[in-house]
Amino acid sequence: MPTQDAAFVYFSLKSIYSFNDHHKALLEKATKDTRKKLRIAVSCPALASYRNAVDAVWEPLQELLSLIYVAQLKPAYETENPLLDATAVIIELCGYEIAVDDDYERIYVLEADKEAVHELNQKRISGPLPIQLVQTTAPLVDDTPDTPESESNTNARQFEQVAVGGTFDHLHAGHKILLTMTALIASKKLYCGITDDVMLAKKKHKELIASTEDRIQNVKEILRIIRKDIELCVVPITDAFGPTITEEKIEALVVSAETMTGGNAVNTERAKLGWAPVELRVIDVISPTKTSVHGQDITALKMSSTWIRNYIAEQQIK
Repeated sequence: MPTQDAAFVYFSLKSIYSFNDHHKALLEKATKDTRKKLRIAVSCPALASYRNAVDAVWEPLQELLSLIYVAQLKPAYETENPLLDATAVIIELCGYEIAVDDDYERIYVLEADKEAVHELNQKRISGPLPIQLVQTTAPLVDDTPDTPESESNTNARQFEQVAVGGTFDHLHAGHKILLTMTALIASKKLYCGITDDVMLAKKKHKELIASTEDRIQNVKEILRIIRKDIELCVVPITDAFGPTITEEKIEALVVSAETMTGGNAVNTERAKLGWAPVELRVIDVISPTKTSVHGQDITALKMSSTWIRNYIAEQQIK
């Protein structure tokens, strides 16, 4: 049974490929002990050179995020707490100094990272939190490849202004992967179009959809956790294009595998304006047709806002 409302989890990775059973066990323990909120702070020093160059590690980074969220979601389902608000942040890419604030009641960490957590804990103005040292039985084997050099991907691009769009109702892991990758690939400004209420009249359980204003605020809050050193422009949209056809300087659009056609439509409209096309960057780890990430079942990531509204509606009539 959960023992606290909010907890902080910290772990470090040698490389972008180093997430393993020890980290899964850590996330499982923290998830099962927590009712409402989980902050997952991930340190991977090898990623420091990729700030503003995330396109070079686009696929492995989104796969890392998916593995982290899968490891958290599975125990959340098992404990019938699928709406636990968990957010992962990459320390080397977030643009601010991570702190354990007063929202949290306990810190979860592995033996290898206890010194780093001790330093974080000692910086708390209101005093240190209890530390839960999670012991694991899995053998410690690290034969994962190193994170590639940032210059090794010759096709990688740097983008100053990047866009993403969606309804973003009841933010879940799929949303957070999408927003994280968008925030990390932009070097200066992120545009996020939020589907306005007027376009959602036919949605199932419409009465459970948060207002446009609330959804905008929720997205802003998540983006500021993920990254703080870029400008945000989070706005309501009443068409399929939003800022991509009002802001010529947008260079890239982040889409899911299912919304690729929408990205192509954006470029058709931009061509009519005489503008350069946006580069499309695809998040495919949450595609319904993709069943694994490094052999890991990611069914849990396919939770949708519709599923959440159905779940809430069912809970209300129990």
